[in-house]
Amino acid sequence: MEPTPPELSVLIPTVLRREDLRRALRSVLDNGFEGTLEIVVSDDDPAGSAGPVVEEFGDARIRYVVNPGPPGKAANWSHAAAHARGTFCTKLDDDDLVRPGYLAKTVEVLRARPEVGSVYTAYEQVNLLTETRQEVVDRGFFRARPVVAGPEYARAVLTNEGGYPINHKTTAVYRRELAERFGHYQHVCEDFAFGVALAVEGDVAYVPEVLYEYRLHGGNSVADLPGLSRNSFAALQGLESLETVPAPGRVTAAEWRGWTESCRRALPLYFLLAALRTQGSDEAQHLYIDLKMEGRLTQPKLAWGLVNVLGLLPAGLLDGSFRYYQRSRWLRGLGRRLFRGRSG
Repeated sequence: MEPTPPELSVLIPTVLRREDLRRALRSVLDNGFEGTLEIVVSDDDPAGSAGPVVEEFGDARIRYVVNPGPPGKAANWSHAAAHARGTFCTKLDDDDLVRPGYLAKTVEVLRARPEVGSVYTAYEQVNLLTETRQEVVDRGFFRARPVVAGPEYARAVLTNEGGYPINHKTTAVYRRELAERFGHYQHVCEDFAFGVALAVEGDVAYVPEVLYEYRLHGGNSVADLPGLSRNSFAALQGLESLETVPAPGRVTAAEWRGWTESCRRALPLYFLLAALRTQGSDEAQHLYIDLKMEGRLTQPKLAWGLVNVLGLLPAGLLDGSFRYYQRSRWLRGLGRRLFRGRSG
């Protein structure tokens, strides 16, 4: 007889980060979730280096599997998802943590609101390089609304306009059946794209409590902005290829084309600004060269001038300028003329 499926599956893809994995596992096991739970640890190291860490816990709720290949984030995320059996799921990267109450409070929303497909919380960003912490509570997009319509969320993420959701550093707790409709991470192996695909299938809830810890360090993908940029364009292309999008009655084909085109044009500027804000003007210039070679800049000389001007601004003024850009229709129009963001 098949065992009764758990209510919740926590997916932890990992590779060569034993101490981080140990902390992540402990944060799940000590979370206070009273429903039935399984933790799927998917090891991207063919030597199985995470196995001894799992054995230390001696907890039957932890299932350990090794990704048979090919290696890489997309394959390992998908391998973890393929082993999930829970009604609800969430992915926890091995270098992040969930704080007490995270699992119980998000699952409680899914139990009570059948129209909700995914739930997010506020989070704390912990920068291990600068030894700083910042709590991020979304008071703009969600405001006091516990639930927003899925298409509204998808549009806000893809068009990246004023008031867009800033919860993207936490992974959703979601209904597994919805993710199965688009193949989990098979086509959309970036959190923003995965969240959009979920939002097309169901509404989105938000818990404005800091219940998640996103940890920045030298090993994060954010340290490789050119690679992250390419992955994001690939994830966007994956979104466009999904057979379930647009969802009948929720998003029209014309809306979907407009949103994804807006995202394609916004991504180059987003990553250039991210490079300026986190790594300085030299890295932003290196990223500019990559984007130019990939054909994602419609007006490369103007874009180059923009990067150099923005690079002179203090961090606070740069952040304020970006927020003004998000609110300004004419500046966003200028951005569309500067950046192409081709899909190929």
